[in-house]
Amino acid sequence: MLIDTLKDIVVETREGFTTQYLDARPSLSFSLRSVEAETVRVYRLPEMRLIDEIGQRHAIFEIYEGAIFLHQGETYLVTYYNQDEFLAHVKRVSVKYFTKPRDFTNVDVIGTTMRDDSHVFAFGNVQVTTAVYGFHKISEHTFEILETVPLMLKHFEYQTRGCWIEVRQHIKDILVHLGMDLTSAVHAACHALKTTFSTIVLSASTDINCEHASPLQRRNRPLRLVLFDANSVGTGTCYVGARHMSQTALERIRTCVCQYGCPSCIHDFHCSEHNQRLCKQGAQLILQDIVSVISGQDYINKTTGAIVYCTRAATK
Repeated sequence: MLIDTLKDIVVETREGFTTQYLDARPSLSFSLRSVEAETVRVYRLPEMRLIDEIGQRHAIFEIYEGAIFLHQGETYLVTYYNQDEFLAHVKRVSVKYFTKPRDFTNVDVIGTTMRDDSHVFAFGNVQVTTAVYGFHKISEHTFEILETVPLMLKHFEYQTRGCWIEVRQHIKDILVHLGMDLTSAVHAACHALKTTFSTIVLSASTDINCEHASPLQRRNRPLRLVLFDANSVGTGTCYVGARHMSQTALERIRTCVCQYGCPSCIHDFHCSEHNQRLCKQGAQLILQDIVSVISGQDYINKTTGAIVYCTRAATK
């Protein structure tokens, strides 16, 4: 009978059948901080007491040998980390420095599932690859870099959902003609879209992310604006409000009185490169071109980069 099959899972009570918890506190088996299946277990030495479990997406930036790990107001030094077994050992220390990883993240499109009506936004699956190749020891008082330590860690890779916009060729030509750095313009435009997203869709600022350009970057990357779900589950947050965020992001840049960028327009508090390599004017041109395709009302002069307000029909 079915009851015999499920006897180890359910139990019959006066009110009916209910699940049989083997753990007196089942809530401890579920994390409210992460939806990832695999977590890194952090044990405190010398008693080998489990003090924390961290999702892989966060662990790659917080857990590595030599890292200073903060937990409930206490300072710990990571003495051992095994990426294959998701295991870390820490010991309590008192130091006058903190650590910051040196990393980069590549976001590669692996498949398109749909496009919007204007064929500007594409949606699909992306491959996110994060590499941590070292870390800095930084003084707590002066923020001076005391030491730079190299690391050899496995890359953290996962697939998730995202949306992206290709930068059209005439915009690239205009940016080059005006002497603007293409990567800086794309980076700033991604920031503008990312920071605008949470004002349109009910979400946290960490639910989505974008590719951040490093000032020391030498690897070639496609010139596209990419936003992606910041977890491996891929809930599809990027799908919602994609058409509306470009107009809002453009207006934020237009109306901001700063010259080179600030938190009100293109700065992102979560930027892994500390908001370096940004170009506000270039981001405005890229977003203006996106809006022109969607609305058909604004048009960019393809030779000078000047923004002319007219209808697309009037330009034919």
